[in-house]
Amino acid sequence: MLLYLAGHETTANQIGLGLLSLLQDPQQKAALIAEPSLARGAVEEMLRFHSITHMNSARVATADVMIAGQLIRKGEGVFAPVQAANHDPEAFPEPERFDIRRDTKHASHVAFSFGVHQCLGQPLARLELQVVFETLFKRLPSLCLAAPFEQLEFKCNGNVFGVETLPVAW
Repeated sequence: MLLYLAGHETTANQIGLGLLSLLQDPQQKAALIAEPSLARGAVEEMLRFHSITHMNSARVATADVMIAGQLIRKGEGVFAPVQAANHDPEAFPEPERFDIRRDTKHASHVAFSFGVHQCLGQPLARLELQVVFETLFKRLPSLCLAAPFEQLEFKCNGNVFGVETLPVAW
């Protein structure tokens, strides 16, 4: 179950949400079509913007620590909301804006977690996503949403965020 969830479910949902973001923003889609080399940065922005796994596993504080005025005592459990970190305005200017040209040199997203707990499959996931978004619009440049955004249903089961279905036309 873990391999399916981590190795397929996350990437499949990231493709759907990334595609949705591009289809909602014709300028970003056009830029990616004109410059397929933007796919790498587009994938990083998709990972940051959507943060489809909203919670990391629980961690236990190994020592008392003060974070933003809050004391976390040794032995207490902590959840790190990935979405909050990836939308931190101190790390990402205009964090609620999807921008495939965002400068990621100075701030890194934590879509794959961080440190010893980071996802082992992230190189494969990044490669899969880059291949999809480097080639998708080459083959289907007129790809567009076939339903209004308001009619889309989203997965909100707490494990992996995504769209239930993404009707498209070309």
